[in-house]
Amino acid sequence: MRGLKTKQSKSNKENHVFVCINCGKTNGELYREILKDVIKLSHCEYCSKVVDKYVEFDPVIILLDALLFKEAAYRHVIYNARVKFHWKLCIMYLLCDAYMKWAHSQTEVQHSPKRFLHFALRWDFYAMFLMAAIELMMFLFSLMGSVSCRLWMRNEKMQKKDYICLHKALLLSCFGKLLVIPAVIWGQVDSLACLWMTRLFMLMSCTQSVRVILKSGFPVALMLVLLGFCVEALVATTSPLLLPIIIAGG
Repeated sequence: MRGLKTKQSKSNKENHVFVCINCGKTNGELYREILKDVIKLSHCEYCSKVVDKYVEFDPVIILLDALLFKEAAYRHVIYNARVKFHWKLCIMYLLCDAYMKWAHSQTEVQHSPKRFLHFALRWDFYAMFLMAAIELMMFLFSLMGSVSCRLWMRNEKMQKKDYICLHKALLLSCFGKLLVIPAVIWGQVDSLACLWMTRLFMLMSCTQSVRVILKSGFPVALMLVLLGFCVEALVATTSPLLLPIIIAGG
């Protein structure tokens, strides 16, 4: 709590705008420091509830609430937590996605450490990594483009910081790709059920993030995310045509 409090105190001094996790309205502070180690949580000016109860929560509890798709937890992570490691998570996503694609492309894989290291050094794994990066980039661009079109049709505008928050939220919402790690441990990496479970989890997580950013209903957010997944699927279907060219070039 002490490390989190120091971080939030610095943010308060920099006049950062926070968001109430209950109603989504902006507030000037999360808490007030009464004494050296005593703080008082601030209440929202609109709903009169605590602005962000997760300030005092353990990160594990916050993660569990995010896994349960609680809107309050998403608001805390996107707006109030000041997460800056989303780019590192992006690299992890690409590695997991590349390994998943590589595992499905290998029909005669022997699951041993030496076999894995042997194939990991081959050009096809790096080609899979490149394809995963292209698919993720197209997913983000198409989804952000569809959001912009919807706002344009409604004569609404988003500020630059809102697009940055949306981009960060979508990257954080892709943490369902990390499910490949327990799948490798359980030896189910080549299972289609694991692949579909990962996609479904990402669909719900991204939809919840779009809902929080746009303050829209579930059907609208789901439609926008599905459009992004359709573009990603279209790119994925053309990837096998480009993969031999990339491997031959390597």
